[in-house]
Amino acid sequence: MNQKIKKRKIKETDIEMEASAAKRPRSELDYDLNHHNNVSTNDYNAPIIYRIPNNNEIMFKIYRNDDSEESCEALIALKNIFSRQLPKMPKEYIVRLVFDRRHISLAIIREGRIIGGICYRPYYEQKFGEIAFCAINGSEQVKGYGTLLMNHLKNHVQKDRIEYFLTYADNYAIGYFQKQGFSKTVMMPKERWVGYIKDYDGGTLMECYIHPGINYLNVNGIVAKQREFIYSRIKEISKANISYPGLDIFRNGKRVNSLAEVPGVLEAGWSERLLFKGTSERDRNMLQSKLTVNIKTMLEKIRSSNNAWPFDKTTKYDADPLVKNDLLDLPTIAARVKLNDFYRCKETFYADIFFMINNGKIKWKEGSIELESVLLFEKFVQDSLSKDSADKLSKEGDKDGN
Repeated sequence: MNQKIKKRKIKETDIEMEASAAKRPRSELDYDLNHHNNVSTNDYNAPIIYRIPNNNEIMFKIYRNDDSEESCEALIALKNIFSRQLPKMPKEYIVRLVFDRRHISLAIIREGRIIGGICYRPYYEQKFGEIAFCAINGSEQVKGYGTLLMNHLKNHVQKDRIEYFLTYADNYAIGYFQKQGFSKTVMMPKERWVGYIKDYDGGTLMECYIHPGINYLNVNGIVAKQREFIYSRIKEISKANISYPGLDIFRNGKRVNSLAEVPGVLEAGWSERLLFKGTSERDRNMLQSKLTVNIKTMLEKIRSSNNAWPFDKTTKYDADPLVKNDLLDLPTIAARVKLNDFYRCKETFYADIFFMINNGKIKWKEGSIELESVLLFEKFVQDSLSKDSADKLSKEGDKDGN
C-alpha cells in the first residue's frame, strides 16, 4: 500500500514537470531522455557510490527518481534537509524539483545517515548543470562537509563532460559558493544557457568552470604541492634570515626621512614606489599636499596662542645635558612644514610640538614667566589637537623629558 502511494505521488509530480517542460525545446527533452535511457542506465540502476580513503564514516551517493524504495527514502530525506535549511524556498517547489526525473541529487552520508546534499539539473547537450539546492544539516555545518560535497559533485560531472555549473545564490550563500570556485562573472556563452534556467528574484547568478584536468578529490594535495613549491622558490631568493642591528638615530631624537634608509629594506627587494603601496606619484603628491595644508592650518592655530611667545623666536639654550641636542622652536617647525614632504603624517608633527614643549619645561625654572606660559601653551595645544594620539605623544614626551 505504502509503495503504491509513493509511486502515485511521484507520478503526479511527473505530470506537473511534463507540463512545465512543454515550454522547453523538444530537441533538449529528447536528448535528456536519450542520455538517461541509453548512456547512463546502468549507472542509475546501481546508484554511484564514492568513498573517502581511510574514512569509513563518510560516503557520497548519487540518487534520482527511479521508482526504487531506496531512492524515494533518500530523496525524502534530502527534501527535508533542503526545507529546513532553506526556509524561504517554497516546500512544494523543493518537492517538485527533487523528485523530478531530470534532476539528480548527490547525498553525503555519515554513519549511514544523510546529512546533506546537492540537487542539480544537468543539460548534457549544452554541457552545463544548474544547481537547484545545496544544504548541510545545521548540526553538521562548519566541518568541511560542504566543500567535500561540492568537490565530489565536480568530480562526478566530469564523467558527463559537464563544463560549467550555474546557480542563483542568495546573500547568505554567496560566500560559500565563492569559496567553491564560483564567480559572479558568467563567462559561458549566453546562447548556451539563456532560456534553459529560471530567473530568481533576489538571487545572484554565479558560475563555476569545471576543469577537465583537475582531480577535485585531491584539491588539498594539489594546493599543498603548490604551496610547497612557492615556499621553496621564496627561500631561494629570500634574505629573511639576515639580521640587521637596531637604528641609533632614534636615540638622538632624530628621524628617518625614508623607509629606504633602513638597512635591509632595499636588499629585501623593496623600492621607493613599492613602499608607498604602489600608488602613482600623482596620488602621493595629492595626499601629501592635503596633509601639508592640514598641518599648516594647525600650526597657525597653535602660533595664534598668546602663550606661544617663548617658542616663537629662535631660542638659544644654555648647555644643559637634559635638553635634547636638536632644539626645536616654532620657526624651525614652520620651516619644516614649508618643505612639504618633511612631515608625512600628523603624528610626526605632533611629536615635534610636544618635544619642543617638554624641552621648554626642562629649561625654564619653576616660577618663571616663561615656564608659566609654556604650561598654559601646552594645555592650549592639547585642547586644540583634541586627539588620543596627541595625548599619547604628550605622555611619551614627558617620559623622555624626565
